[in-house]
Amino acid sequence: MATSKTRSTTRRRASVQTASEPKGERRPPAVTTPKKRKPAPNKPVTMTPTEYIRVRAYYLSLERNGCVADPIADWLRAEGELTTGRSEA
Repeated sequence: MATSKTRSTTRRRASVQTASEPKGERRPPAVTTPKKRKPAPNKPVTMTPTEYIRVRAYYLSLERNGCVADPIADWLRAEGELTTGRSEA
């Protein structure tokens, strides 16, 4: 069975003019401004003990200024700081 192809055309809608508008002049499209979102309230950052140890061990490795890396010692020192509640300077 042969199908016939039809060509679809788009039709333009005539612009609606009000009585106050002169003929032939178009009104510019309405400009909308995006709504401003309220900033999210500041929430305190909470870390699990493992996350704290990982981050603190990273900073301890940076304090060595490129000396020989000892990640296990950094991890144990950070873990000790967490259990005692103070950092050893």
